[in-house]
Amino acid sequence: MKYVKCQYCGFFLLDSERVCPDCGHRNPAKPPSAAWGVMLPFLALLVYLFVYIITLLSPEYRINLLWFFSSFLGVMIAAIIAGRKIDKLQRKDKIVSKKYLSGDEANIHKRIDEIKNRIEKLSTVRTNIKEGKKSEKMKSMLVLLDNAEEMLLKYEGKYRAELWKIGVIRYKNTLEPVEHDWQKLDYQGCIDRMKDLKDAISRGEALKTTQTTDPLSKTREGKEVVRELASALKICDQFFEGLTARQAKLAIKDISPVDETAKKKELETGMDDNSLFNTQSDVSTFVSAFEELESEFDRLEAEEKLSVTE
Repeated sequence: MKYVKCQYCGFFLLDSERVCPDCGHRNPAKPPSAAWGVMLPFLALLVYLFVYIITLLSPEYRINLLWFFSSFLGVMIAAIIAGRKIDKLQRKDKIVSKKYLSGDEANIHKRIDEIKNRIEKLSTVRTNIKEGKKSEKMKSMLVLLDNAEEMLLKYEGKYRAELWKIGVIRYKNTLEPVEHDWQKLDYQGCIDRMKDLKDAISRGEALKTTQTTDPLSKTREGKEVVRELASALKICDQFFEGLTARQAKLAIKDISPVDETAKKKELETGMDDNSLFNTQSDVSTFVSAFEELESEFDRLEAEEKLSVTE
C-alpha cells in the first residue's frame, strides 16, 4: 500500500481507500473526469461560427446580422448558465459520503455566522433598553440578555474549537505520508524525508503559535486542541530522532569498527513499526463528537423557543 493525494481536495489517503474522509468524493485518487458543463459555451460558439461562415460563403443563405448576433448572445448566456448548473450537479454526484470534514466545516461556519447574528440582535435590544427608562422590568430583561449572550459566546467558542480540530486533523494527515515506511528508506531517502519532516514541523509550529495566541486557547475546548497539536509535534520530534538514527546507521554501515552490540544500542530508534498517525480514526472521532455538539445546540434552541412561547 502507498499514500496518494485526493484529486479533489489534496487529502492524503491510502490507495486502497474508496472515499475521501475530507471531501467525501468517491475514487479520490482518480483524476476528476472532464466537466462537460464548462464546454457548453464553447460548443455553442463553434456552432454559431459555423453558421456564420456558411452565410458568408452562400449568398442564398444570408441572414439578418442583427438577429444573428442578438440570438447568439442569448444562446451563449443560456449555455453559460446551463453549463454551470451541469458542472455543479456533476461534482455533487461524485460526493457519496454524508459524513466528511469539509461538509462539517461548512456547517460550522454557518453555525458561527448564525450565532454572531443572534448576538448582534441581542446587542441592539440591549442598547434600546439602556436608552429607555430604567425600571425593574428593564433590569430583569438586561440580565436575561446577558445570560443569553454568555451562552451564545460559549457555543461560538465550542464551534471555533471544532474548526481547530479540523485544522489539526488535516495537519496530522500531512504527516502520514512523511512517516510511512520510513524504516525501509535508504540513505538518500532519509535525507529527502528529513526535509519533508522539517517542513511539516515548521507548519505545525506556526499552527501552534496561531492557536496559543488566541483567547480560545484558555478555554477547556481550546486547551484540548492545543494539547492534541502539542502531542503531534512531540511525535514529530521523536520521529526526527528515529530518522536521524537510521540515517546515521546507514552512514556507518559496514565501515565502523565499533562493537555491533554497542552500535545497535547507540543507534536504537526507540520507535516501533506501527503508524504514528491514524487520520481515519481521528475523522471518525471528530464526526461523532461534532454530531453530539449539533444535537446539544439544537436542543438548546428548542428549549429557548419553548421558553419564549411560554
